[in-house]
Amino acid sequence: MTLLQGLIRRLHSARVQESQTAGTSERRLRTRKEPALDPALRAACEQALDECLARATERLGQGWPRPTLRFTQGGKAAGTAHFQRWEIRLNPLLLVDNLPIFLHEVIPHELAHLLVFALHGRCAPHGPE
Repeated sequence: MTLLQGLIRRLHSARVQESQTAGTSERRLRTRKEPALDPALRAACEQALDECLARATERLGQGWPRPTLRFTQGGKAAGTAHFQRWEIRLNPLLLVDNLPIFLHEVIPHELAHLLVFALHGRCAPHGPE
């Protein structure tokens, strides 16, 4: 099991426990609220994205516009890539407790989705491309 899978499993367990102790409407209000994100965390994520994009440009010999980085991802997903908007969304609740995983795994993974789309068009999300 990867670190990210373990993280998702822990989040799911916490939500199951939360739903058993709280009413449904109260739980919905808590999950919809986005916590205030520390500017240092935001800056670390922006820097990681810049470094990943620079490495990709160097290795592939092509330049791409810098994707927008948003901290609005909800639910169990740590992050998602949105091709049409050329943006990466990160889950701020998971980010706060798991910054190293986000910097070294999640951000590069989501950037890879965008670059595969730019190079190959629509294809299987975790296919050979």
